[in-house]
Amino acid sequence: MIEAALTRPGLPVVVVGGGYTGLEAVENLVARGASVTLVQRGEQLLAPLDVEMAAPILAEVRAHGVDVRLGVRVQEVAATGVTLSDGSVVPAEFIVDASGVIPEVGLASAAGIRIGATGGIAVDASSALKSGTVAQTSSVAGRRRDGHRAGLRRGGGEGGVE
Repeated sequence: MIEAALTRPGLPVVVVGGGYTGLEAVENLVARGASVTLVQRGEQLLAPLDVEMAAPILAEVRAHGVDVRLGVRVQEVAATGVTLSDGSVVPAEFIVDASGVIPEVGLASAAGIRIGATGGIAVDASSALKSGTVAQTSSVAGRRRDGHRAGLRRGGGEGGVE
């Protein structure tokens, strides 16, 4: 049933999430002839990239006819489409949720480990925790000040390993 629907030219589709998975979905849907709206809660696509690197990607996505909505979230899903946080309504017969994950840091917080501004475990410039007995994984680590995602840290080694 889904395969048949996706072959209909002009099928209105909303993709939620402008990360790697969302952009992969957009690429494939556009290739199938769908009319795609991409909803990204942040102010740029591919949040881990520098703004200068993400800008040409945004331009390329728009050049392929994708309606890109930045800085908004899906507030409501209905049978005929979605309502965004800016009040606009986007028609959709198919919705792809590629919005990513939010780190579960409850245990770390309860253990007294500091949670950073991005919602992940706070790390220093070398991706290390202030706690010498705990290691973090990239799914719960926050971003360092230089913007790079912190990764798994083993022993007293340099940097992080994802």
